[in-house]
Amino acid sequence: MIVGKLSRRALLASAGAALAGCAVELPGQGAPVRLYKLTAAKGFPKGLASLPWQISVEKPVASSGLDTARIALRQRDFAIEYYGRANWIDSATDMVQSLLIESLENSGRLPAVGRDVVGLRPDFVLRSELRDFQAELTSDTAGNVHVRLQAKLVRMPERTIFASASHEHVVAFSGAEMERIVVAFDEALRAVLAETVGWAVGALPPGRG
Repeated sequence: MIVGKLSRRALLASAGAALAGCAVELPGQGAPVRLYKLTAAKGFPKGLASLPWQISVEKPVASSGLDTARIALRQRDFAIEYYGRANWIDSATDMVQSLLIESLENSGRLPAVGRDVVGLRPDFVLRSELRDFQAELTSDTAGNVHVRLQAKLVRMPERTIFASASHEHVVAFSGAEMERIVVAFDEALRAVLAETVGWAVGALPPGRG
């Protein structure tokens, strides 16, 4: 687990790029809802080998409290709430699936990566469970973003579990502005995605022989 604080540089860079939300006006609902998206991992451990395997990435499973486009907030141990007027651009599990595929593609170590519904005939399937994906307040204006992903590589066509691992990051934020919280989500998720890709590529066998 890595606990980090947001730097001014990270805030300015991320808030001005892909993390900037767009506003959606809901008739009769007052202020618009802002939509936010996160970014894929681009940096990976050195020394990852290029492999011949095709990988299919299934949509992660998650509890109903996390499998939503609403941005989850935990202020008490047994309750999940949501930020008002701010949503993810897609459900959390759809977004994580897309970013995991993009991150695997960004590694450049696999010949084919795709969803489990596009006709890909995979050698391995990457299944995962999104166990934490929420902000956790420590005061009125500070807290942590907690992301945890449990992943399994399933060998095909046998459908046997080949390897499994859990990756988790916690990133601190300061301030009540939604952009700061989204930047913390982005930093935590990108770290989890990078570790998951590094683990998956490293765990796969080196060749077909």
